[in-house]
Amino acid sequence: MAERDDYDVHIGGSVSGQLAIGPNNTQISETTIDVPALTNFTEAVAQALPTLGLTEEDGERARRLIEEIAETTRRPRPDHARLRALGLSLRTILESAAGSALIPVLQALWP
Repeated sequence: MAERDDYDVHIGGSVSGQLAIGPNNTQISETTIDVPALTNFTEAVAQALPTLGLTEEDGERARRLIEEIAETTRRPRPDHARLRALGLSLRTILESAAGSALIPVLQALWP
């Protein structure tokens, strides 16, 4: 019997995580995030930015990330992996202002 090199795979519904298929354990990854929660998080951060005590450079980076997240979420099929990376970058900037009492509240909006 000849060995097949192709596979037909259908996965319905929401997918998050990895799938290993084939003799070489080919990895297929998919990331799904809670877009409304990320949107709430970025909107709250945008409102709180003036009070967070960020450096001018970090404040500008945060504003750019917020704009990029908003732009990406408005697309018909937003790229969840990209949104996750952008959201994590924004959280990293917030961690540099850990002295602000608002930081834990903001971070809890998008865990």
